[in-house]
Amino acid sequence: MPVERLPVQTHDVEHFVPAAMSAAALLPQTKFGSQPRGVMWTGDRLSRLFASQFLVNLTFAVAIWMSLGIQRLPQALLCGILAGVMRFVPYLGVGTAALFAALLALAVDPGWSLALGTLALRSAGRLAGRAAG
Repeated sequence: MPVERLPVQTHDVEHFVPAAMSAAALLPQTKFGSQPRGVMWTGDRLSRLFASQFLVNLTFAVAIWMSLGIQRLPQALLCGILAGVMRFVPYLGVGTAALFAALLALAVDPGWSLALGTLALRSAGRLAGRAAG
Protein backbone atom coordinates (compact mmCIF):
# COMPACT_ATOMS: atom_id res chain seq x y z
CA MET A 1 0.00 0.00 0.00
CA PRO A 2 1.63 3.30 -1.04
CA VAL A 3 2.08 6.02 1.57
CA GLU A 4 0.10 9.17 0.86
CA ARG A 5 2.41 12.18 0.56
CA LEU A 6 1.33 15.77 1.05
CA PRO A 7 3.08 18.75 -0.53
CA VAL A 8 4.55 21.16 2.02
CA GLN A 9 6.08 24.44 0.90
CA THR A 10 8.86 26.03 3.00
CA HIS A 11 10.97 28.94 1.83
CA ASP A 12 9.74 28.65 -1.78
CA VAL A 13 10.72 24.96 -2.01
CA GLU A 14 8.08 22.30 -2.20
CA HIS A 15 8.75 19.10 -0.22
CA PHE A 16 6.68 15.96 -0.10
CA VAL A 17 6.31 14.44 3.34
CA PRO A 18 4.27 11.45 4.46
CA ALA A 19 0.77 12.46 5.53
CA ALA A 20 1.17 10.80 8.90
CA MET A 21 4.21 13.01 9.70
CA SER A 22 2.74 16.26 8.43
CA ALA A 23 1.35 18.88 10.80
CA ALA A 24 -0.76 20.04 7.88
CA ALA A 25 -2.84 16.88 8.21
CA LEU A 26 -3.94 18.05 11.67
CA LEU A 27 -4.97 21.56 10.59
CA PRO A 28 -8.02 22.49 8.55
CA GLN A 29 -7.03 23.42 5.00
CA THR A 30 -8.53 26.91 5.39
CA LYS A 31 -6.06 27.75 8.18
CA PHE A 32 -2.99 26.18 6.61
CA GLY A 33 -2.25 29.20 4.45
CA SER A 34 -1.76 31.53 7.44
CA GLN A 35 0.04 29.00 9.66
CA PRO A 36 3.58 29.40 8.22
CA ARG A 37 3.41 33.20 8.60
CA GLY A 38 2.40 32.79 12.24
CA VAL A 39 5.23 30.38 12.90
CA MET A 40 7.74 32.71 11.26
CA TRP A 41 6.39 35.70 13.22
CA THR A 42 6.59 33.75 16.49
CA GLY A 43 10.12 32.59 15.68
CA ASP A 44 11.23 36.16 14.96
CA ARG A 45 9.71 37.42 18.22
CA LEU A 46 11.31 34.65 20.27
CA SER A 47 14.65 35.26 18.58
CA ARG A 48 14.51 38.94 19.54
CA LEU A 49 13.46 38.03 23.09
CA PHE A 50 16.39 35.65 23.58
CA ALA A 51 18.86 38.08 22.00
CA SER A 52 17.74 40.92 24.26
CA GLN A 53 17.76 38.61 27.30
CA PHE A 54 21.32 37.57 26.42
CA LEU A 55 22.42 41.22 26.19
CA VAL A 56 20.84 42.04 29.56
CA ASN A 57 22.51 39.03 31.18
CA LEU A 58 25.85 39.89 29.57
CA THR A 59 25.62 43.44 30.92
CA PHE A 60 24.73 42.04 34.35
CA ALA A 61 27.73 39.67 34.24
CA VAL A 62 30.12 42.48 33.33
CA ALA A 63 28.72 44.69 36.10
CA ILE A 64 29.12 41.93 38.69
CA TRP A 65 32.63 41.15 37.45
CA MET A 66 33.72 44.77 37.67
CA SER A 67 32.17 45.39 41.08
CA LEU A 68 33.64 42.21 42.59
CA GLY A 69 36.97 43.09 41.00
CA ILE A 70 36.84 46.49 42.69
CA GLN A 71 36.28 44.69 45.99
CA ARG A 72 39.41 42.62 45.21
CA LEU A 73 37.61 39.28 45.24
CA PRO A 74 39.79 36.64 43.59
CA GLN A 75 38.13 34.90 40.65
CA ALA A 76 35.79 37.86 40.13
CA LEU A 77 35.56 37.01 36.43
CA LEU A 78 34.36 33.49 37.25
CA CYS A 79 31.74 34.91 39.62
CA GLY A 80 30.61 37.37 36.95
CA ILE A 81 30.25 34.66 34.33
CA LEU A 82 28.39 32.45 36.79
CA ALA A 83 26.06 35.32 37.70
CA GLY A 84 25.34 36.02 34.02
CA VAL A 85 24.61 32.37 33.24
CA MET A 86 22.61 31.79 36.41
CA ARG A 87 20.47 34.84 35.67
CA PHE A 88 18.70 32.71 33.05
CA VAL A 89 17.26 30.63 35.92
CA PRO A 90 14.22 32.48 37.28
CA TYR A 91 14.03 33.32 41.00
CA LEU A 92 16.96 31.16 42.13
CA GLY A 93 19.75 31.97 39.69
CA VAL A 94 21.10 35.30 40.91
CA GLY A 95 20.76 34.29 44.57
CA THR A 96 22.70 31.09 43.95
CA ALA A 97 25.46 33.02 42.17
CA ALA A 98 25.60 35.56 45.01
CA LEU A 99 25.82 32.75 47.55
CA PHE A 100 28.72 31.21 45.60
CA ALA A 101 30.54 34.57 45.55
CA ALA A 102 29.93 35.07 49.28
CA LEU A 103 31.23 31.58 50.09
CA LEU A 104 34.29 32.26 47.97
CA ALA A 105 34.82 35.54 49.83
CA LEU A 106 34.51 33.72 53.17
CA ALA A 107 37.08 31.18 52.03
CA VAL A 108 39.74 33.69 50.95
CA ASP A 109 39.26 36.52 53.45
CA PRO A 110 40.01 35.99 57.16
CA GLY A 111 37.27 38.40 58.22
CA TRP A 112 33.64 38.94 57.34
CA SER A 113 34.06 42.22 55.47
CA LEU A 114 34.52 40.82 51.95
CA ALA A 115 31.64 38.34 52.30
CA LEU A 116 29.30 40.99 53.70
CA GLY A 117 30.39 43.41 50.98
CA THR A 118 29.61 40.78 48.35
CA LEU A 119 26.13 40.18 49.77
CA ALA A 120 25.58 43.94 50.11
CA LEU A 121 26.49 44.29 46.44
CA ARG A 122 23.80 41.77 45.54
CA SER A 123 21.24 43.58 47.69
CA ALA A 124 22.13 46.94 46.18
CA GLY A 125 21.79 45.48 42.69
CA ARG A 126 18.41 44.04 43.61
CA LEU A 127 17.19 47.40 44.90
CA ALA A 128 18.49 49.19 41.82
CA GLY A 129 16.73 46.66 39.59
CA ARG A 130 13.42 47.19 41.37
CA ALA A 131 13.76 50.97 41.21
CA ALA A 132 14.52 50.84 37.48
CA GLY A 133 11.67 48.60 36.47
